[in-house]
Amino acid sequence: MLNLLKYWWQEVLLALVALGAVVLCGLLVVSTLGLHLAEMQWQIRRGEFLEGNLSHTYLVTRLLDQYRLYQDSITLQELDEREFRYSTLLDHSTYNWERLQYRGKIDKMSLVIINALRQATGKPPLASEREVEVMALLERAFQWERTRNYATAMNIYADIQPSIQNERMQGVIGLHQGVCSALLGKTDQARDLFGKVILVHGGSDLGAMASSLLSYLEILIREREVVRQGGFDVLTKARKMSALLQCRELLAIENIAGVKESSPQTELTMLHARCKEEVGDRAGAIVDYSEVILRGGSGEFARDANRRLFILGSQVNDGGKLQAISLRVNQSLQDSSIGRMQGLEASLASLPRSIPVAPAPDSSTVRELEGMAESVQQEPVLALVKEPGAQAVPEVEVEKEPTPLPPIGSKVRVEMQGGKTFVGRLLEGSGEQNLQIQTMIGVINVLRSDVVSLTSE
Repeated sequence: MLNLLKYWWQEVLLALVALGAVVLCGLLVVSTLGLHLAEMQWQIRRGEFLEGNLSHTYLVTRLLDQYRLYQDSITLQELDEREFRYSTLLDHSTYNWERLQYRGKIDKMSLVIINALRQATGKPPLASEREVEVMALLERAFQWERTRNYATAMNIYADIQPSIQNERMQGVIGLHQGVCSALLGKTDQARDLFGKVILVHGGSDLGAMASSLLSYLEILIREREVVRQGGFDVLTKARKMSALLQCRELLAIENIAGVKESSPQTELTMLHARCKEEVGDRAGAIVDYSEVILRGGSGEFARDANRRLFILGSQVNDGGKLQAISLRVNQSLQDSSIGRMQGLEASLASLPRSIPVAPAPDSSTVRELEGMAESVQQEPVLALVKEPGAQAVPEVEVEKEPTPLPPIGSKVRVEMQGGKTFVGRLLEGSGEQNLQIQTMIGVINVLRSDVVSLTSE
């Protein structure tokens, strides 16, 4: 009996072991399939990122647009709209680089077996968590670039470069490092970085991009010297330096004693604001943009400044408040480009979007901007402050009381906006809103608001 129980126990134990082995094999198979599926997604995403990422082409496009602005072949409005379009599309096409989920010992066991077999057959191992993390960090660095935080982007590139084995990815990073270096004023470093990409990837699209960027860099350096030595007045020099993205030099020029007294304040403040934004000082730029809106009335500079506020709202955390303020101001300024930018955002609203990396404006800044918006809405057309050396600015016309209406039946002379003049007898039906005049050519109806002068003959 004891032997029978012992035999029965051994059979049960063997059955349990066999069942455990089958379950383990099943778990390994399921885990292996999951890992392979994750690897396929990873390879597809990485291939798309390396071969067709819009961030790479935007490097060349943005710098080319800046040079076109310098040559006066594109306006600030067109430049801003193109920047917003690229930036918004990139924000909605950023991949969600989730880390590979190694849920426990089973996945890790599967990974060891798979990589051992791949190594035995001469294939590369499956992607590690660090590789996925590197791709996520790259996307974040590109976001910092788009928000003009070039130094932060450079720090990320330096951190992840030792982990990158892929040669093409090294080339991509070299392109971005070169642009960041150029915009930080490190032209020699930028030359070296572009040169290395051309040396390694000369026959590919990366080599062509590096060549284009290096050519732009040389043009930038040449034109910068032309501007420095050209004997331009301060305002012209500031415009050209801003278009060439020589913002650190421009900010230094504007602080020279006497500059503000010799040039129109509003445009210099606008150039100053754009350059503050370019060097990463968003808070200072927002303050200057607000000042331009208040001083610029309903003119071009006010619209340019308000447009930048709308764009900044798309680049910072909790930027909806900033954009809402910009939209309130635009009810008075009527800048059609903001409507188009708002439409683009609405058309992409159903797609996932990357979280902005830049911090939101502080609460005191937001309150000041709300006060500015309220002032503009209450008084849409503000008088410009006349400055020494500035061209005369037309004063805001004060609405005049309408000319008293002559007696009905009297002969009148009516001078209209645009230069037309009518002479005839004033008919019944004339009042505060319109005039009816019997002339030699018939009865003429005109609006009182279009009348420049109404006199009795």
